[in-house]
Amino acid sequence: YQRYTANVNIKARVNKLLSNETTLYFTQGEKSGPEVNGSAGPTFSAIKAAPFIGGGFKTLSEFLSENLGFGGVYGVDPVIELSDPKLKRTTFTGNLNTAFIFHLTERLNFRVSGGFNRGYTEYKSFYPSTTASGRIVNGSAYAAINNSLNWLNENTVNYSNTFKGIHDLDATLGFSVQKSTAENYSFGARNFAIQSLGVDNLGLGTNINTPSSDKVQSQLMSYFGIVRYSLLSRYLFSAIMRADGSSKFPNNRWGYFPFASFGWKINEEPFFRNFSRSVSQLKLRLSYGQTGNESVPPYSSLLRYSSITNTNDNAGGPVPALAPISFGVGDLTWETNIQTNVGIDLGLFNDRVLITADAYQKQSKDLLLAAKIAWASGY
Repeated sequence: YQRYTANVNIKARVNKLLSNETTLYFTQGEKSGPEVNGSAGPTFSAIKAAPFIGGGFKTLSEFLSENLGFGGVYGVDPVIELSDPKLKRTTFTGNLNTAFIFHLTERLNFRVSGGFNRGYTEYKSFYPSTTASGRIVNGSAYAAINNSLNWLNENTVNYSNTFKGIHDLDATLGFSVQKSTAENYSFGARNFAIQSLGVDNLGLGTNINTPSSDKVQSQLMSYFGIVRYSLLSRYLFSAIMRADGSSKFPNNRWGYFPFASFGWKINEEPFFRNFSRSVSQLKLRLSYGQTGNESVPPYSSLLRYSSITNTNDNAGGPVPALAPISFGVGDLTWETNIQTNVGIDLGLFNDRVLITADAYQKQSKDLLLAAKIAWASGY
């Protein structure tokens, strides 16, 4: 297993108006050789092997059932299971996150940030006829490629100020958009008369596995606003409003989620000074909020199909066909979690003893649940 990694962090103040923060990370890895776990491979073969049997196919299969595996897995020497399979997995991961902050005034900032994540995996395997997996099919080759790309852009404007020494205000407006794409390809072959090239020439296999591929995309867009205000540093207010749109819900794309909270530092009130020696902290909290959940696979709202090959034409040849594999839930929408909370924070003896108590009610609306249905439905 070989791996190369690099990590770069940059913070730069270009001038009075502009600063930048950038993080770059990537890793490249290559792993070869068989896995040591599972019910196949060299470890499992060694456990089942008879140590007095020589290498290769010099087993006791002449008078013992080969399927009993006295010489390893199906009578194959575990050393061969370790050396003969040609396996290689290549991976690459790259992350870039950068943000430009425009200091428009002392109290007003504009931030533009972006990032992307790229992932790539390539897997190749060839089991020759000397191995347990390749012996039955006279050599087995398989190759797969997985590609993923995720990117995000976020733009925010922030204003913060203190008025007359008693009013503290911090407000943020923002917009963000992100997209995720994943692609997968796989193909393979069996029965190789010439096995020296392995997976590098799948055309030498006379039995071609059905190739497969898929591509999945999803997008998310959000508008949000955040306001925090405190009076005399003891009356605390905050409010958040989000509008989120998801491509997973084409007929109910947007969800709206508010949040509000209030905090009261009772220990900082003038009438509480007589108790300040024993009670160092006393805070009351109230909050109400809604959050959205869109964590379902993309295209869950659509009637989805899968290819099948067990149909034949009049001449007995295979005919490509499609069959439904899931219901289309056209009115699928955001799951909304609603929570109301009342809490109190108590500190005693200069915060040597801290007590927190909360009472809350949480309710989920439009719950997203992949429910099983009866076979009688036909799906």
